[in-house]
Amino acid sequence: MTVPMRCVTLIALLAVAACSGMSRSASGSGGPLADPYAGGPARWQRQSVPSTSSCRSVSAVSALIAWAGCSAGRVFRTVDGGVTWTAYTVSGAARLDFRGIKAFDANTAVIASAGPAELGQAHIYRTVDGGKQWSLAWSDTTKGIFLDGIAFWDARHGFTFSDPVGGRLVILTTDDGGSSWQRTPTVNIPPVLQREAAFAASNTQLTVQGSSNAWIATGGGAEARVFRSTDRGRTWSVSSSGVPGGASAGLFGIAFSDAKHGLAVGGDYAIARGPTDYALRTNDGGVTWTSAGSQRPDGVTQGLTLIPASSPPAFVAVGAHGTAFTRDFGATWIFGDTLTSWGVGFAGPGTGWVAGPRGRIAKFTGSPK
Repeated sequence: MTVPMRCVTLIALLAVAACSGMSRSASGSGGPLADPYAGGPARWQRQSVPSTSSCRSVSAVSALIAWAGCSAGRVFRTVDGGVTWTAYTVSGAARLDFRGIKAFDANTAVIASAGPAELGQAHIYRTVDGGKQWSLAWSDTTKGIFLDGIAFWDARHGFTFSDPVGGRLVILTTDDGGSSWQRTPTVNIPPVLQREAAFAASNTQLTVQGSSNAWIATGGGAEARVFRSTDRGRTWSVSSSGVPGGASAGLFGIAFSDAKHGLAVGGDYAIARGPTDYALRTNDGGVTWTSAGSQRPDGVTQGLTLIPASSPPAFVAVGAHGTAFTRDFGATWIFGDTLTSWGVGFAGPGTGWVAGPRGRIAKFTGSPK
């Protein structure tokens, strides 16, 4: 469902941020922010990209390699830590918006386009030569199919999903690195609520963990819910999150630090920042959800990712009002820049990227300029 629209450890970063005024009040009323592009030991740095395509998906492979899926059939890639970016155009895909991406190395990546299948906008492509050429791995023209994102457990096993057709989500799995895709039988997927779907906002409304666990966050219906699988997407169950949904409301980002502990963010995208923003946490693998704390994520609910290898587990949220970090499962947040970001991906505690409108890419770094 479309939407309008480091040389120091992470813990050291959070301490620096807290001491430098990079925070907003718990009430969400806002406060002074340090300039994220000014000098200092840790900050976001703007990257130079030769394109103005907007990007809603980021895949960070390592400290040197990152990819972004973008509008107008574009895919961005860096192999030197963001010093230079190349913008590739997928042949025949100028009308497509790649809101799902997973990269495995400097050469291999899989992308999924968001848009109505009946208008020729539901495609999955794969490259093995660094984005120069892309092969079409899957497409469909069935009315109602609208791919929302893509995720992989490893280099061979992954899944993607679509808004519902016939009252159930359309879920596809791959066991060969995205070269071919198989549809999960509808009988293995719980029915959706009326108007329930997912928001193709950041490629983080789905997530995987371990070798077989997966979750999908939804909205649009009377309540926001979480679908979950423990067998690589072959069978699914669903739980209520306990918060209402709506035409523009629900869960937008979800991430797990292990099989039991996870965080989700959501709200109403028609209200960019305010009392509709919330964070939820789970301690039982997504069966039940509770409020993460009294502090709201305040305008950063469009995307969410776990920072790999962080201890304690740290998450980054992004949205209309910038970025924020939490290392207590959303109970408190430390805010960074205030520039709109949609896609987010981290390769480890010292390296991550965010992407947003008109080709804006920013890199997190713990090193001074």
